[in-house]
Amino acid sequence: LMLFEFQYDFDTESLSNELLSHRDEFESYQDDRLNDSLNNWLILRDNNSLPVLREECERFCWDFGLFKNQVKPRYYVLERDTILPKHIDHNTRCSINHILSDNPSQVTFDSGSYSYQTAVLDTSKLHGVDNTGCDDRLLFKLSFFDISFERLVECLKSYSNT
Repeated sequence: LMLFEFQYDFDTESLSNELLSHRDEFESYQDDRLNDSLNNWLILRDNNSLPVLREECERFCWDFGLFKNQVKPRYYVLERDTILPKHIDHNTRCSINHILSDNPSQVTFDSGSYSYQTAVLDTSKLHGVDNTGCDDRLLFKLSFFDISFERLVECLKSYSNT
């Protein structure tokens, strides 16, 4: 299993509005494992001017008994009609991805392609996105560096059963 879809009431509208209002602040994704930056894969990290990003991260951590220092919230944009090549996330064991755009393209792992709105992704496995024929793919992402995919899924399951 590389993706675990679940329901959570993120404030999608406020997240989307905040992302779009800061669109000119995004930077091309840089990875020291690559020679170039990915100019179609844009990132905006928490820079203390993103209260919705921070509040939604803190609320999620509170609701599931996670520590804020275990997760980093970010916004990403995969530009329309482009491809994010298959990759393994740098120093990230897993993430919670919450799609903010309508009709987003699927994420593809070696095991297949998946559509979701909110899911835990095992970002230690090869994955990518073919956004050809789609609008910008807007993403709110919570990146976990020290928690495994399996452990995070168990955490979500145990809290949702109580």
